[in-house]
Amino acid sequence: MTITTIAFDGDDTLWHHENFFLEAKQRLHALLNRHGHYPDALERMDHQHIIELPVWGYGVKAHILSAIQAAIVMTDGKIPAQAIGEMLTIGRELYQHPLNLLEGVTETIGKLRDRYQLLLITKGDLVAQEMKIHKSGLSEFFDGIEIVSEKDTKTYQKIMRRYGVKPEQFVMVGNTLRSDIAPVIALGAQAIHIPYQTSWDFEKAEIAEIDREKFIMLPSIKDVPALLDRLEKSGQDKLSALVESA
Repeated sequence: MTITTIAFDGDDTLWHHENFFLEAKQRLHALLNRHGHYPDALERMDHQHIIELPVWGYGVKAHILSAIQAAIVMTDGKIPAQAIGEMLTIGRELYQHPLNLLEGVTETIGKLRDRYQLLLITKGDLVAQEMKIHKSGLSEFFDGIEIVSEKDTKTYQKIMRRYGVKPEQFVMVGNTLRSDIAPVIALGAQAIHIPYQTSWDFEKAEIAEIDREKFIMLPSIKDVPALLDRLEKSGQDKLSALVESA
């Protein structure tokens, strides 16, 4: 069945995010270690964030709230109010950080917009993601924009039904195995994995070797149009067929 719909992730697929997030985490780590000896502060803040996901969800605000909770526990409640204020400032600065598109994003989406139904499916805090999409200037390229609290099979199923697309017609382009690749291929859809320079460990899901045949990895988003051109010229309808014939 012919591919009709290409969906793109937002953070670290269309615009840079995790590298700035990592810098903020390192600042939080240094701040906490001014009030004690906490060599595992980064890990403990991340662990607290994962525990709190059902309550706070993803994103900068969720991580800062979780980091404050971790700081209270680590210091037995002795973390000064001034330090908590500094943590909030770090979060605010990250939240308001200028948005930088990855190289080739605008050109790639421009080449695809007249050939496919294009969707943006991004996960995280609603206000933060809306702000990023506005700053990106990309909203006009997409036929639909979905900001979701989680990317799992149920979420993707709902989105496909909403836009009238079957799994065999759908391709997801993203940087994380856990959120962008695994749930999509579990539904029988296709995916293109474009790894980012760094990634949150929580998103580094392992995929069984047999499933690795169901998605393609590319070094850059700039390579997506050429890959789809090759698929169209081959007369095939599965991206995996290009790997098998290579």
